Amino acid sequence: MENIVFDHYQRHKNMEVQDFYKLVYQASMGVTHYISSPENARKYLEWEITILDSAENVQMVEPLSPDGKLVRVNLRPYVKHGGNVDNLFEAMMKSSEKIQPSTENLEIYWQCIINMADKKLIPFDRKVLTDFFNEMKDMNFPAVHHSDGYAQLNRPAYRVILKEFLPEIQGK
Repeated sequence: MENIVFDHYQRHKNMEVQDFYKLVYQASMGVTHYISSPENARKYLEWEITILDSAENVQMVEPLSPDGKLVRVNLRPYVKHGGNVDNLFEAMMKSSEKIQPSTENLEIYWQCIINMADKKLIPFDRKVLTDFFNEMKDMNFPAVHHSDGYAQLNRPAYRVILKEFLPEIQGK
């Protein structure tokens, strides 16, 4: 997990504590919170694609889980390279049904982030990380948005899926 976290930190500008949390949250809890209304999720995906600006130098697929099965599919390169929106939405739905959320993994992955901070691989203090995580735990581990700074600089537009459900990205 440390390699995945460090890779995201290197590629994405201005990651704040909540962005690290969002990363490990997605890696351990999946996307069930996002698919509470399939109809709305589909409409939002279609709308988001219509407002995408030009593709930047971002990978189409970014691993989230240590086994590489759970990934973020970045919409800009996916659409730019002819990715099929129906296939992506179907992959989202299948993924939401198959992923088993794990607070145990969330805690393990967060400990990895604390260890990285202790090694000075990321610019955060153990206490800041621990306090944030305890706050999230007290709220029963909610999903969060990216921080404003991360969102402004990176303009994230992606979907979290199990790679097996989207064959068109297999070699990416």
